[in-house]
Amino acid sequence: MNLGRSLIRTVLNSKLVHKFDCHPTTLKTCEKNYQKFFNTRSTISNNTLKYSNNSLIVKSAIYTIAFTGACYSVAVIANYERIRMKKSISFGDYPKFSELRRKINNYWNNLSDVKKAAAVIVFVNSLVFFAWRIPSLQNTMHKYFLLSPASGINSQMILSTFSHLQLFHILFNMVALYSMSDLISKILPVEQFVAYYLSSGVFASFMSSFFKVIRSNHHSKSLGASGAIVSCFALSSLVFPHSKFYVFPIPFEIEAQTLFKLLVSFDLLFLIMGSRKMDHAAHLGGALYGW
Repeated sequence: MNLGRSLIRTVLNSKLVHKFDCHPTTLKTCEKNYQKFFNTRSTISNNTLKYSNNSLIVKSAIYTIAFTGACYSVAVIANYERIRMKKSISFGDYPKFSELRRKINNYWNNLSDVKKAAAVIVFVNSLVFFAWRIPSLQNTMHKYFLLSPASGINSQMILSTFSHLQLFHILFNMVALYSMSDLISKILPVEQFVAYYLSSGVFASFMSSFFKVIRSNHHSKSLGASGAIVSCFALSSLVFPHSKFYVFPIPFEIEAQTLFKLLVSFDLLFLIMGSRKMDHAAHLGGALYGW
């Protein structure tokens, strides 16, 4: 048992602390989370890679291009059908609890279509967040909802963008997305927003994988919607450069274009320094996609 705990501490200190954004000060909390991981997967393998570096990059690039093309193709068709049918989403009328249903229905219908889509994205991210807390799902979550180039599983590039382990991480990302949805609704119709969000997340994952591969860090794992969120912010700051944003814990508003430059400078600096506290390559990928 002591040997097992020592192994967990060693791996957490050397690799998984960086991969899952767990800081040494929260090591005991991380140990509890990774105890389940070691119970379901006995070792973290660093065996010979299934694919060469070039193959990993090419596979990821092909998936990114194909996924992006599919997203925008579906968006065009969906947008055409919505305009043709001219139907709006509604909860409908229910005899029971009619007053509550009416209030919910009115609130929902008063939201822009983009804000509704953002609410659905928040809901899906929340489901994945709670799925991480279910022991029987741990194998599936580790296999598909963590981005690791060494796995060769391309679906991780999209699924990992809906995945969060830490409460602060998901709260920060989802609040940012929901608050930006009003601005984005003035730029894109809902179908193109969904295509943009999904494809930007995959492009951010590609950039993350690319830098992991060229740095021979194939087994490093990452997750989160940050790349897609940064991409949405990049688009907003490009179209509305003088819009104002609050960023915790800064107590005053900052113009979008200024904040965007600060964020890119921050991520670029730490990427050059080789920091693995955050997935800076994914953030920069999102910024590049949106800009």
